[in-house]
Amino acid sequence: GSEGAVALLERALALAPDFAPAVAAYAAACVTAWFLPGSDHHRDSEQRARDAVCRALEVAGDLAEAHHAAGALHLHDGDLPGALQELEAAIAIAPNYTDSLETLGQMECEIGRREAGRKRLRLALDLAPGLMGARMELARQAALEGDHDQFEAFLAPLDEPLRRSIAVLQLRVREAVYRRDRVAIEKLLREFSSETELGRAMIDSLGDIALGRAPAAEAVARAETYLANLDSPRFKSLIRQVLVETLLFAGETALAESQLLLAAESRLIDVTWLDRCPLIAELHGSPGLARARELVAARLRGVDI
Repeated sequence: GSEGAVALLERALALAPDFAPAVAAYAAACVTAWFLPGSDHHRDSEQRARDAVCRALEVAGDLAEAHHAAGALHLHDGDLPGALQELEAAIAIAPNYTDSLETLGQMECEIGRREAGRKRLRLALDLAPGLMGARMELARQAALEGDHDQFEAFLAPLDEPLRRSIAVLQLRVREAVYRRDRVAIEKLLREFSSETELGRAMIDSLGDIALGRAPAAEAVARAETYLANLDSPRFKSLIRQVLVETLLFAGETALAESQLLLAAESRLIDVTWLDRCPLIAELHGSPGLARARELVAARLRGVDI
């Protein structure tokens, strides 16, 4: 898990506390560990990430990895100008640094710089075909455009274990929801597995909403239990986007509007999703969608789109 990388780097730093590459790598690993949920989660993961990034910029400020870690931290905070500045600094130092190409490309796709973002993600994949984040974001963009063939083309190179990973299966469910393909949704939900009880509860909640297996309000309450155990506000906002889509698929517009506002009040930056998700059209004219757009636009101030 993400904590495993942190532990290995802590052992390295115990031997060489000022070894700049390890200091920078540790910062990036700590930011990732704060963002990603896991059974081995550290209770002070946010502060640990902030401290590690601060030290990386002091000790390893001439390394792309340090600026990448700082950029990712700003992104998770919803500080988009700060994220852009640091990620662009990382790429200026190392133009082919795939981690920063991937993170900046994903961010650009969300904030409305779609062509620049997709170009950057394709470059990252050319340099490192195994980059899951870049591949999945390109597939998600195809799904938002309603291009099922292109969506499948981006996921086709994955080997079987990755194709059955929870991240890929969830993306496939989202794409099936966009197409309103109930048969595909049922099939995909049967394939889900999760390493944690909470993860399984979240998957079951989404299935209950999409397939009408339980009252939507009850399923949302169970999903909120899962969300309460997550540390990263950005990760919570991303999960709320999935909840919004699933609730709209089920015709639960009031609950969807509520979840959309919670995401927008936190870290939502995905103006592309607001503009292009086929289900969001069902909220057009609603006060919740208008307010969500205002909040996201405020987060994007200072960013050249």
